[in-house]
This record gives sequence, C-alpha cells and structure tokens, in this order.
Amino acid sequence: PDNDHFFKTLRNYAYKLGPEGCWQLLCETEEAFKTSSPITFLAGGGQRRTPGGVFARLAAARLKEADVAAAQRQAQAARQKRQQQQQGQGQQAAEALSRLRQYQRECVDKILDEGGNWFVNAPTGSGKTDIYITLARDLLRRNIAAKVVVLVPLRSLIIQVVGMFRADTEFAGQGYSVQGFGGGTHMDWHTDSAHHHVLVMTPAVLATRLNRREAVLTQIDLLIFDEVHNARGKHPYTTIMEHYNTGEGGRPQVLGFTASLGTAHSEDALHSQVMELCSRVGARVHFISEDAAELQEVLPRPTERELLVDLREEDSHAGRMLFNALNGAALQLAVLVAQHVLPGCNEAAQQYMQEAIRVLAASQGKDLPQMRLALLFFLAKLSDLVEGVGPQRLPVLATWLRLLVMLRRCVDVTSDVGFEAAYQYFLRKLPSISAQAARLAHLQQQAPHQRQQAAAARTPPPHAAPGMDMEHGSGLGAGRARGGAAAHQGPSPSSSSSRS
Repeated sequence: PDNDHFFKTLRNYAYKLGPEGCWQLLCETEEAFKTSSPITFLAGGGQRRTPGGVFARLAAARLKEADVAAAQRQAQAARQKRQQQQQGQGQQAAEALSRLRQYQRECVDKILDEGGNWFVNAPTGSGKTDIYITLARDLLRRNIAAKVVVLVPLRSLIIQVVGMFRADTEFAGQGYSVQGFGGGTHMDWHTDSAHHHVLVMTPAVLATRLNRREAVLTQIDLLIFDEVHNARGKHPYTTIMEHYNTGEGGRPQVLGFTASLGTAHSEDALHSQVMELCSRVGARVHFISEDAAELQEVLPRPTERELLVDLREEDSHAGRMLFNALNGAALQLAVLVAQHVLPGCNEAAQQYMQEAIRVLAASQGKDLPQMRLALLFFLAKLSDLVEGVGPQRLPVLATWLRLLVMLRRCVDVTSDVGFEAAYQYFLRKLPSISAQAARLAHLQQQAPHQRQQAAAARTPPPHAAPGMDMEHGSGLGAGRARGGAAAHQGPSPSSSSSRS
C-alpha cells in the first residue's frame, strides 16, 4: 500500500489491457502460483514474487507483444499504400504515354535535329515529362552506356517521375533501369550510376556530390532540370550550373522544363530574366503556346459550381441585431459630428460630411441594401474626415469609427460564416481598439503641455539685453530678435489655421 509507483503502474496496465485482458492475466497469475511456474520466483534465488509482481511481468510482456503486432500491422498497411500509389501512378503514366501529341513531337524533333541545350516553356499539364522521357529513351537507344540524370525540386515528385519512366512500355521493354534518390535514400554515386541508366533525384543530392567531388558532370550525358525557373539565388540548381560552367572536359546536354521562365511585371524585365537564365548554360528556348488546338483539349480546366446556402435562423437574427445596433450608433454619431466637429472644419470637409449624413438619414426605412450602402458611404467619409484632421486631435471620434467598422465586419462575418465566428472576431479586435483609444487619449493630454513648451521656447528671456544676439552674443542678431518679437505680437496664419 505504501508503494504508490507500483500501484500507478498496475492501474496503467489495467487501463491499457481492459477488463477482459486483466481478467485473463489474473487467471494466468493464479495458475502460475498453482503450478509454481518459474515466473513466480525472483532471478537467482528461491524467493517468490508477490502476485502483484507476477501480474506486472505478465502484463508488460503482453503489452510488448501487442506493440510489436501493431507496428507490424502499420508497416504492412504502409507498404500496401505505397504499392497502391505506385500502381495508380503507373497506370496514369501508361495512359499519358500512349502517344505523343503534335506539339510534343515538334518539340522532340527540334531538340534532336538541332542539338545543344534547350529550355522548354510549356503550360502546366501539357506533358513536359513525356517529352524528356522520349528524349532519354532516344539517347539510350543510340548509346546504351549513356547516363541520364533527372532533377526534380520536390521529393514527392521522385516516385511520380520514376513511375512514369517504368510505365513507358518502350523504356521498360528495352531493359533500361531507373532509380530515384532523395530524402533518406542512401546513394553511392559510383555504384548506383553504374547499375542504372536513369537517376532521378533532388538537386541537393547532385549538388552535394559535386561539391564533395564524389561526382563530376563528365559522367552524365543528359542532365534534365525540372522546374528550371528555380535556378536563382542560392538554389542547388544554381550550384550545379556553376559546376557546369567551371568544369573541364566534356559536358552533358542540358534540358530544362518549366511552365514559366520568369515572373517579372514588365516585358523588358521578363526578357532580361529569361536571357540571364539561358546564358548560364548557353540554352535556347522553345515555347509551347497555350493556343495550340490540341493542347486546349488536354489542359486541366477548373470546374466551377455555385451553391447557395440559406442562412441559419440564429445567424439571420444575430445579423439583424448587429446591423440595427450599427445603424443606430451611426445615426447618433452623425448628430454629434454635425454639432461638435463640423463647425471647426473647412468648407470642403463640411460639404462632403454633410452629404454623407444626409444620405444616411434618407436611407432610414428603405430596404436593407440601400441602408447598407448609405452606411458604408457614411463610414468612408467619416474615415476621410478623421484621417484629414488627425486621429490624435479627434481621439473619441477615431475610437468610435473603429468600433463601427468592427461592427460592420461582424455583420459580414455573421452572414458569411456564422455568429460564432463574428463573436470570436469581436473579442479578438476589441483589445486593440481599447489600446488605441488609451494611446490617443494620452497624446491628447500631452498636447497642451507640448504647445506651452513650444511657446516658451519661442519667447526670449526678459533679462536679455536689447539688441543682443541670443546665439552669438553680438548686436548682429538684433534685427532677428526684434523680428521674432514682432512675429509673436500677433497670430501667425499657421497658428490661426491650427486653432480653426
């Protein structure tokens, strides 16, 4: 009874084994004592274990067996899932490789006829992988000892590309071997490159081996960059291209494939990006246009479907309550603005604000869309007024404006998502509005003191001698001192405008 740890262990076993498992172990424990089983004795001696100790040892062994069985089941399920994925990818690849389309054949023929390095710019879903599989197959047909390296930017693409190579009946029928490397897959460059015709890997795998001098580009005959537009900055593609330019001896043929060679916002900048990318390996560009009739038939098109869902009754009720509260607060605020804020504004501000108040008042009693538009118009003009005058000069009005804007968004969230989301949005935004209100109030309290300090700095000390320059102590500043005093005898245009 004094061993809390032991009893916690027993309770843990009982929880994991369940009632039936505990009963079975209790029966086995009783049977072990009846038959004087070795498990009832401590190791190396004749002292017997307690029934609780025997039960604990039997439970630990039973749970270990269950964990092993569960791990085996998970491993088996994972293998089956991978096999299903590979079979599915292989079936899709076989369907895609059944024949090349016209624009694919034109691309392959151009690269084979003219030779050299090429970047192929083709839309997503146009079959770029089919093109370089055909080119790799043609190279191996002419030179069985050739080595092809395909670089893909993501580990998840390795299985997909390897599956497409293996699904190509002509590639597999000739006995060509393809293997993927990436992530946790160990790779011995010399052994694997000798045993496989095509190596598919992430660019980091090849870049690392080039940096360590475990591999050289002269061992590769065809180097394919998938998503070649990533060859910028410190990407491994850039490192590999640097090795290409600085290496000695024979160099592989380079093919790059992408859906977009550049991302610039102007035509000149885009042209500069493409030319800079191509110059790294001396490549030319082949464009496959989306306007090709055959390509239009195969490009993936999103399916759009609009589904109208009625509001829940509670959301509709909450939305009406929020809008009524928002509309009522806006009307009261409009009255206060007209009475206390607009008299101190300029004529232009008074005109557009009075128009917003008039539109808001005229919308009362109309249908909901008209009231909503009028309210949005009023809030927009009120925001312009606060920004023009300055939130620190109208702290209360600025705070009310933020509250009204928050309520308007709560109305929108209620209709789009539900009142629960609107309530969470309200609780998340309210602290920031309170903090801003406190900050503006603090600035307003400091403003009179700062104006007094500025006025005191502009007024010369009463003991200063007439004609004495306050900076250099000579009579040269007398005119400036007298001019400053004269300037403070009457209000300046700027001070008058600030008071207004």
